[in-house]
Amino acid sequence: MIVRQVSLQVPVERQGEFVTFFKEEYRVAMSRQKGFVAARLLRSTDSTEELQMTLEFESEEHATRWRASPDHVRLSPRLKGYSPSLTVRVLTPLA
Repeated sequence: MIVRQVSLQVPVERQGEFVTFFKEEYRVAMSRQKGFVAARLLRSTDSTEELQMTLEFESEEHATRWRASPDHVRLSPRLKGYSPSLTVRVLTPLA
């Protein structure tokens, strides 16, 4: 399994709109991808603007296919419109 952690800075006044986008479009599109396991959206307890997406796939290959998919190509500019600065970490579970 592979876990991608995407840190975003989304202004508080746009977070409701972003949550709707994540739940109704981004996660739905991702869930149709082969190898998709789960996707969650979390808010930091340290900053009201810091959000984190945790995306899980069966393998790095499946995650790569998602990033190359037409759905991701279409939705990625909108995602970046909410948070032009993204930080991505890729992790693999140990236990």
